[in-house]
Amino acid sequence: MVNSEYTGKERDSETGLDYFGARYMSSAQARFTSPDPSPSGVALQDPQSWNLYSYVRNRPTRFVDRNGNWATELHGDIVTAALQGYVSAGDLRQLVQQQYVMDRNQGSADSYQHFMYGNGENPATASQNAWSFIANHLEAASAGVNASGGFTGGSIIAFGDALHTIQDYTSPMHTNNFGEPKLWRGLARENFGALWHASGEDSPTDNWYRFGEAIRLTMAAFLQVNPVAARNAGLTEATFDQEVAKRISTYVQNYYAPTHLFGTSSGAAVKEDAARQCALGNPAACGL
Repeated sequence: MVNSEYTGKERDSETGLDYFGARYMSSAQARFTSPDPSPSGVALQDPQSWNLYSYVRNRPTRFVDRNGNWATELHGDIVTAALQGYVSAGDLRQLVQQQYVMDRNQGSADSYQHFMYGNGENPATASQNAWSFIANHLEAASAGVNASGGFTGGSIIAFGDALHTIQDYTSPMHTNNFGEPKLWRGLARENFGALWHASGEDSPTDNWYRFGEAIRLTMAAFLQVNPVAARNAGLTEATFDQEVAKRISTYVQNYYAPTHLFGTSSGAAVKEDAARQCALGNPAACGL
């Protein structure tokens, strides 16, 4: 016998455990009863991720684990930084949720949806499939926008799916500096455990330049799909660069905000400014 309990998951009334799909969690102990079946959530710079029994890195007020595997954070950060205020709160939640839905599918055959190529696949073919996936879903999203700029039917989901692949295109762990997809499985380095993969995209500091690019492309996609809502919110082709700069600057400032609580040193200020300039597209600032 089961009923719905913690985060809407099914609770086994006999054991008191909540079923997350990949494994069971004991809400009383705030711990899973078995280790994470994937090491993808381990990040060397985040000790909380080293415990494979913990729930969302011991940060339940910030994250929700959808299926018992690792939580996807940066996609949600990018979506929120780029689109908050342009879309309704409900649509924003759906777009963030869709990033988790997309990351549930990690099959080799669908690696192109993460802008990577699978075993035995040609990288050029994977890239073509990825851009076709993006184009088709952006078209479907646009077709579902009504005259007043509202997302209808499944258009918001199609838009969220497209954004995930677009953002993965900007990830240094998914594509190289030429925008070519990397191998998801097959190389010894990748099979090493997706630990290497996760440690390279755990934080925007891993590559501020590409993080800024992700925000820019997310905003560009929104302007393309829903020009009415974009225009009503002040985002047009004429204001695009200004709006991008504003949102990137705000994100970087908020990211470094904790350092201001104790007084910002000159070194910290330089680091923050370099991150901002790098994310805004100045390669010279990225090496500081």
